[in-house]
Amino acid sequence: VEGCGRIDPLAYQRRLAALVDEAGGTIFERTVMESPSEADQTRLAAREDGDSLGRGHVEFRQLVLATHANFTPLLRLYVQTPAYQSYALAVRLDDDAALPDALFWDDSDPYYYVRQLDGPTMAVVGGCDHRTGIDGPDDRTEPEQLAELEDWARRRLPVREVLSSWSAELFEPADGLPLIGRVPGYDTTLTAIGLSGVGLTLGTLAGELLAAEIAESDDHAELREGLSPSRLSLSALGAVAKEQTKSTVGYVNHLLPHGEVDADSLRAGEGAVGSVDGQRVAVCRDSEGCLHKVSAICPHMKGELKWNAAEQTWDCPVHGGRFAADGTRLYGPPETDLEAK
Repeated sequence: VEGCGRIDPLAYQRRLAALVDEAGGTIFERTVMESPSEADQTRLAAREDGDSLGRGHVEFRQLVLATHANFTPLLRLYVQTPAYQSYALAVRLDDDAALPDALFWDDSDPYYYVRQLDGPTMAVVGGCDHRTGIDGPDDRTEPEQLAELEDWARRRLPVREVLSSWSAELFEPADGLPLIGRVPGYDTTLTAIGLSGVGLTLGTLAGELLAAEIAESDDHAELREGLSPSRLSLSALGAVAKEQTKSTVGYVNHLLPHGEVDADSLRAGEGAVGSVDGQRVAVCRDSEGCLHKVSAICPHMKGELKWNAAEQTWDCPVHGGRFAADGTRLYGPPETDLEAK
């Protein structure tokens, strides 16, 4: 298709890293930045090298928070970019299949898409999106979502076998457009969030727009205004209110009483939130049979977590924080692990 193309995301990332290095920049891996604050234009950083944890200062004139999820204190930006879970399968088709080299999707809700993986007899089938930490349509759980996706694929494609299945988190802008530009109320902080499921495309665009903003250039002025995090879209207020209602589920569950959880009865891969020895905890038995008991409350904004059986994670329905079975922070707004119980 004219104007379309296929790229290797890892090769793209390596080239970008090489350009940073050539320009005299420095990339710090395994480094966690703590809560942003513009008070003195410095950031505290915790750098992890193996098992050691050192601390230091990062000084800046302009800071870009391109962190997938909102990483500012502004509640408004969290509300405008709710977290969604999306599912995917890698499938092998019959040898005589000839899937065209294109991306196909429908406009159902939730939607589905299909594209080639490695030639016409392999494909990625995805979709079934729903809010992170909240069951999908008709209260389907994560494993049921994957089963639904496989059923959808087999009814439309000559699927020989399912090679792999997974889910991923993305952040959907309430009005359908990403938020790219200077953070409202901040003089030296910029952001790029709400890139939905097209981060390669919108992330590249964000790089150009943010560079122009920092350089105080007139380039892309109209587009920068349209995508500015300061914009207020009246047409999106209904969607924002609907998403905020979903977010309150995590708070309401925190207030409701829970029954006892019999940790000994949990099978491998199962988890639940409830009372254990008088404490409300998130307890699970991971896929290898190890039992874990951690805080049931996300340290970010105190939403109650939900067990994700498909990914073996604890997910927060408020702002999309995700943790491993043992409470280790995976990604999202939270900055710390879950407290062990």
